[in-house]
Amino acid sequence: MEHLLTSFSAVSGSSQQLVNLASAFLGGSIAIFIGTTHVSPTRTSVRLIYLLLLACWGSLAGSIVYGDSVLRQYLAATVTSDAEKIKDIFRLANGTYATQLNCLRLAMLFFGIWLFAYMLWWVFFREKHYGGQKS
Repeated sequence: MEHLLTSFSAVSGSSQQLVNLASAFLGGSIAIFIGTTHVSPTRTSVRLIYLLLLACWGSLAGSIVYGDSVLRQYLAATVTSDAEKIKDIFRLANGTYATQLNCLRLAMLFFGIWLFAYMLWWVFFREKHYGGQKS
C-alpha cells in the first residue's frame, strides 16, 4: 500500500506541474491578447484567427480543472486505510491525469495553429506601417 501511495504522490506532483504550466500559459496568452504592444491584423476577417485562442483557453481551463481533481483524489487516498479503495482511487486518478494531459496537448495544438496563422499573416499580409516592408 505504501508503494501505491508513493506512486500516487508522483502522479499528483506531475499533475500539479501541468497545472502550473497551464496557468502560466493561460495568463501569458491572455496578456498577449489584451496587450497593446503586439501587432494585430486590422481586417476583421483576418482577426478571426484569434477565436482559436478561445479553444486554447477552454482546453487550458479543462487541464487545470482535471489537475485539481487529481490532487483531490490523491488527498482522498491518503485518508483511507482500505487498500482496495486506494487502488480504485488510483485508477480513477490515472484516467483523470490522462485527460488533463490530453487537454493540455489540445491547448498546445490550438495555440500552434493560431501561431502558424499569425506568422503567415505577419510574413505575407501585414501592412507597411507595422514596422517593415512586405516582401
